[in-house]
Amino acid sequence: MHHWKVRASGLLCGLTVAVMSTAVPARADGSSSAPGQAPVPVPIVDAVAVSPNTRDKRQASKPGSVVLALHAVRRLSQATVVYYSVTVDASASGPADLGYFVGSGGSQAHYSKTLSADGGIIDVRNRKLYRTIGDFQGCKMCGNGWWNGSPAQTRPGHSVVGWFSTPPVPSDVQRVDVAVGNRIFHDVPVDDGALTPTVDKDAATRQWTDGLPLGVAWPALDPNDLTSVDVASYVSPLILTTGEVSDARRERVTKGTTKIDLDSSVLFDKDSDVIKPAGRAVIDRAAKELVARKVTGRVEVTGYTDNLGTAEHGLDLSRRRAAAVAKVLGPQLPKGGTLVTAGKGEADPVASNDTEAGRRLNRRVTITVKEG
Repeated sequence: MHHWKVRASGLLCGLTVAVMSTAVPARADGSSSAPGQAPVPVPIVDAVAVSPNTRDKRQASKPGSVVLALHAVRRLSQATVVYYSVTVDASASGPADLGYFVGSGGSQAHYSKTLSADGGIIDVRNRKLYRTIGDFQGCKMCGNGWWNGSPAQTRPGHSVVGWFSTPPVPSDVQRVDVAVGNRIFHDVPVDDGALTPTVDKDAATRQWTDGLPLGVAWPALDPNDLTSVDVASYVSPLILTTGEVSDARRERVTKGTTKIDLDSSVLFDKDSDVIKPAGRAVIDRAAKELVARKVTGRVEVTGYTDNLGTAEHGLDLSRRRAAAVAKVLGPQLPKGGTLVTAGKGEADPVASNDTEAGRRLNRRVTITVKEG
């Protein structure tokens, strides 16, 4: 981890990412720092240039005009805090907005279930996702609790600090992946204790009206923000997905449950429930895998479709396709188990139906088995 001195409202010039990031000291205009206050060291873990989600905005935006930087992940007794910042080039056409960091149109949160602070900590080794602590009213112990919309509305020529809190990461977890909006930073160290020096909310909001400038101080975190919050409820099991290069078969694993998704485009022709030769080979591979795992008990085969066409047609087709797969799969499984089928049509999508790539993932037959 490197430290660079940055002044308030300074521009993080030269923050670019290829495989590794390099940072240079920011330009300082001195307009936002308190009288006699020296700039504070700013750790940089990694940074990436981002662009808006909408096509028209992407075309109007200069590449690299908005930079998202991850500064630190710090473990406290009551929470783990992710510090990040948003920098907007002085020549950018306008401020950053939610379209840079969340789902299409700025309408879908990825991890936190609130657009107030869309992020999380991913512990792949222990298969856990630590989500941003918050509810429909907003996140708790986070930057948005100080300034509404900050740092998503960072103005051109400014660098604004953001932070959000997740449940405490255990002390034996030393490195994690961190999601900030729709960007993921890999192999990030987790250190102990909040960043210092700090400024409290009252002092900060008296001096600045549009966010905490990077390089002035770090936020003084108030544990009272988490009073009466069930922090542990913001830890979710992590789904690990593996599969074939062709995506003909994908496996999703959570604690105690394995779901094997078979691509309906490989199994069947359009609107058909007759298994193609290539589809039979995919089912055979799935059957051999289940036999190798010595799967016993209940095996569920469930058909799904995308949202095109009527719901009634999709539901009927999904049921017929599940039955067709079960007819091939069943005789290959060990005797004594129970094989059940169901069709759910367009329910339970695993991807967005707004794109063909997402709809293809949703057109599937899923084999579900439980451990133990």
